Amino acid sequence: MNFKADLLENRYRSYQEYREKSPFFDPDLRSHIVLKYEDVIYLLKSSETSSNLKKSQFDKLRKCPFSKDIVDFYDQWLMYMDGETHKDARRLITYSLSKSTQKIEETVNLAFSLYVEDILLKTQGNIDIIQDITVPFTVNVLSRVLGIEHEDYNNIIKISKPIVMFLGNGDIGNEDERKKVLECLKETQTLLMQCINNCNNDESVIDYLLKEDIAIEAISPLLINVVIDGYDPLASIISNYFQIISNKKRIPEDIAPNELFDEIVRLEPPFQYCSRVPAEDLYLGSYKIKKGERIMSFISSANRDPAVFELSDNIMSRNRDLMLGC
Repeated sequence: MNFKADLLENRYRSYQEYREKSPFFDPDLRSHIVLKYEDVIYLLKSSETSSNLKKSQFDKLRKCPFSKDIVDFYDQWLMYMDGETHKDARRLITYSLSKSTQKIEETVNLAFSLYVEDILLKTQGNIDIIQDITVPFTVNVLSRVLGIEHEDYNNIIKISKPIVMFLGNGDIGNEDERKKVLECLKETQTLLMQCINNCNNDESVIDYLLKEDIAIEAISPLLINVVIDGYDPLASIISNYFQIISNKKRIPEDIAPNELFDEIVRLEPPFQYCSRVPAEDLYLGSYKIKKGERIMSFISSANRDPAVFELSDNIMSRNRDLMLGC
């Protein structure tokens, strides 16, 4: 059994082959693998596990003098990790997001007319879905919701890529690599503060935060999280959506647009898997996972589990409450 190799070769086939063996431990990935829907949804909802896998790695940086700013930033970066620590900041940003997305349909329709409609009609399929549609569409929608000028948001996404990679893979790297991340962090924070000061977009995330009369600097890491960490998942969803609607062969004629979108997210969720570690020994049935051991829950496998989804690889009307990653 070589799950990692099979996964890299063809993840859909590997899900089918290994799902009945799940859960199991994969030595190459140094992780417990969970593929069944019921087990995945249990782990995602469980309060017995934590997604803060990188804490011990970043704790190693605390002895490195110039890395203090990186460590402090990481301590606040994942706002959902620390329970009560960032409760007030979380509440403010959640409120601002909910208010700023009240007119999301209007925002999406405008972006669609600007960057999608004419292209799909005129090019007859000879288009680069990512560069011609996904990137400009995603940037337009998010920049409007956040209250950042289109070009400024483009720049933030480009500048912040090393930060996302650094925090995402948990590899603390060597001294030169950490210095580069710190430079990107400072540049991103400077540009974001300029965008906040120049914001003239009423009913945007930044506008609602400013109306709360809070010190933006105090929640800068959390705000950067919202500004840049949402880009890749949304771009992934949008890209998959446009790839499929540009080839209508797979789409049932009677499916509603919102159901189609839900199905595309089910088939290709923005996050293929989520990693967790249990705070104490944990059991999935009779299968034991020890405290501190890594668990990889494959959302993309759970969403194609034939025990839950009829004709799981097909697009069709379904109960959206079952879907993960929506």
